[in-house]
Amino acid sequence: MTTHGASADHPRHDRGLVNLRARPHRHIVSHGETALVVDAAGEIHPDEDLGLFVRGTRVLSTHAWRAGGRRLVPVSLSAARQDQWHGYYLVPASGDDDGDPRANAAKQGIEVLVVRVVGEGLHEDVRITNHAGHPVSFVLELRAGADFVGQDEAGNVSPGRGRSTCVMADTADRVDRRWRYRARRTDPRDGKVRRVEMVVRLQVDRPAEGVVSPDQSHRIRFRVALPPRGQWHACLAWSVERDGGVLDAPPCPGRASPSLKERVQPTWLETSLSVGDARSVCRAAYVDVVGLLGRAQRDLHALRMPRLDDADAWTVGAGVPAYLATFGRDILTTGWQSAMLGDELMRGGLNELAKTQGRRRDDWRDESPGRMLHEARLEPAACLNERPTARYYGSLTSSSLFPFVVGQLWQWTGDPARVQPFVDAAIRALRWLDDEALQVPGPFYAVRTRSSQGLDNQTWKDSSESVVDREGNVVGQPVATCEEQAIAYIAKRDFADVLEAVGRRDDAETLRRQAEALKRRFNEHFWVEETGFLAMALDARGRPIASVGSNALRCLASGIVEPGTARRIVERAFAPDMFSGWGIRTLSSDHPAYNPHGYHVGTIWPVEHGPFALGLRRYGFVEACQRLCLAQFQLADLCEGQRLPECVTGHARDAMHPFPAIYAAANAPQAWSASTPVVLLQALLGIRADAPHDTLWLDPALPEWLPELRLQRLRVGRASVDIDFVRDDTGATRFDVTGGDERLRVRRGVPDAP
Repeated sequence: MTTHGASADHPRHDRGLVNLRARPHRHIVSHGETALVVDAAGEIHPDEDLGLFVRGTRVLSTHAWRAGGRRLVPVSLSAARQDQWHGYYLVPASGDDDGDPRANAAKQGIEVLVVRVVGEGLHEDVRITNHAGHPVSFVLELRAGADFVGQDEAGNVSPGRGRSTCVMADTADRVDRRWRYRARRTDPRDGKVRRVEMVVRLQVDRPAEGVVSPDQSHRIRFRVALPPRGQWHACLAWSVERDGGVLDAPPCPGRASPSLKERVQPTWLETSLSVGDARSVCRAAYVDVVGLLGRAQRDLHALRMPRLDDADAWTVGAGVPAYLATFGRDILTTGWQSAMLGDELMRGGLNELAKTQGRRRDDWRDESPGRMLHEARLEPAACLNERPTARYYGSLTSSSLFPFVVGQLWQWTGDPARVQPFVDAAIRALRWLDDEALQVPGPFYAVRTRSSQGLDNQTWKDSSESVVDREGNVVGQPVATCEEQAIAYIAKRDFADVLEAVGRRDDAETLRRQAEALKRRFNEHFWVEETGFLAMALDARGRPIASVGSNALRCLASGIVEPGTARRIVERAFAPDMFSGWGIRTLSSDHPAYNPHGYHVGTIWPVEHGPFALGLRRYGFVEACQRLCLAQFQLADLCEGQRLPECVTGHARDAMHPFPAIYAAANAPQAWSASTPVVLLQALLGIRADAPHDTLWLDPALPEWLPELRLQRLRVGRASVDIDFVRDDTGATRFDVTGGDERLRVRRGVPDAP
């Protein structure tokens, strides 16, 4: 297997020109549970999927500036930080001048600088400068409105619930407008009356120059008169009221507002893992791994949801712009994949999932005692119980991931006090799996929805199209996918170590026996000799679905696969119909259902590649691991800000396709994609934490394209260490511990090979 990215099959591209961006016709900035989505001109229109979204609700559905009744001329618009956007505009030239309107506007030189900062609300700073050599005057108008629809309803037909009214309370000194929303619904299921009330408020202080002229409720006009070189300035503060509290606008960016890092969890970026070049000279031929890891940390930091903080444990929204809410699988996956950065995200995710664990049987929500949450949303449709998504449990994966992540927390901290709060919740989750989710003969883990609005497919790839037979037909539920069995297997195996540590040895041995029995059943039922691959799934009657997809490679990470079949799985996964050159496709390009743009039937998901890489190292496929990591790192290097999106298309990497397309509705940043470079690096370095025994195991295998690396502040248990890794002329990787706590033993070896 070739490890380099440039070859006859994988021609090079001009790195300096390729710049892929998710949703390229949108500008998106975010902070916590707030996202601002504007069009290419920086405007918001109600008939598109644009808006200021706060906790899943569109509190601004119209926002557009006009000068003299005409559109401003956009010049350069861009995010400056994840939470801040800048736009340079020109006021259009008056009259019927010939020539290019943009050139005429530039010649006139009346500049409008718009700076927007998102927090729990929005602050907008507008500065107009007259660069012309003569006085100018015009009316600057803001058109604004709010419809309070959910994020997935934005741009669609209005659902017709509730009423939004605008109240003007302007004074001589300030514009003060409130758009108030009220909705009421009697739930036919339980007869309860549910209400939603929200307010978005705009306040504008009187500009230092110019007169505020009140107009109709959805339009605000300013009379701007400027001498040569004169300036005009206004600050607009958008705040939101909901659930009895006020979500204030952030400070004005022109008044020395704190940076995102300073406003949110100020110590984490400074105390978490630092990745650098060991000899201060980066010689990596194809990728900037140091930059990619820095981007991952900043994106995870920006996705933090302060509302869910618990001491120094915190959790993240799943993705911008569509998934700024609690998603069980996402926060658990992000937590364990980013463990090298610290345990804060693991503990935050576990804490939130333990709080929301199922307590009763509720078919509408697919809830059962012990079952772990799939999602919790706050938009009006959820709060009014039109949908079950205010607290919905339709996931098989999250209940397996929870005990697995408790096991990961134990391996990285070795602290009984940190895992003990989650032990009982993990036991209840495993009990739910064994009592209610063994629905395919074998028995194997599968589950079907009980809700009229539930997810049909509740496995890892949860779109309805993801499990298809060899003829391309969607397989009916329930289906037992191979990766779900693997997640349950490693959950039981790793959580058994936790139970033993807290004195429950008999329960630990029971889990280990169950895990080994599952492994035997798995290898007997899922192996398909004809394809030399694992079945994607078993159908409701226990028959193998022999379609070739990425599911099988994910199983290697758990160790559930017999070593004798692992090589055939790897060879098949890296065949041209599966490995595109950028990553492993979700479905073989030879399959009748393959669609390079299909969500789970041809796209490539970065989040899957972390487990892929760990599994390849577990079974000794070092070169394949390096090849996979290089492909993903190079993909990130082509993306704006070195940011891996939710998923990309499955096009082959060739002369006609020098880069893949980003999936049309992809989110970026996305939490579990942001955590992917971290776990890929963990695989390359062969890192295995064993904090209960004060040991860090290393089996580094740096490739030619990454000859050296330095880790600082790698935390394991109560200690942290600094380590330099260097690849020598023979191809071997040596490491030197350059600093840290002597209590931690750093050893070379592979303690958990199958």
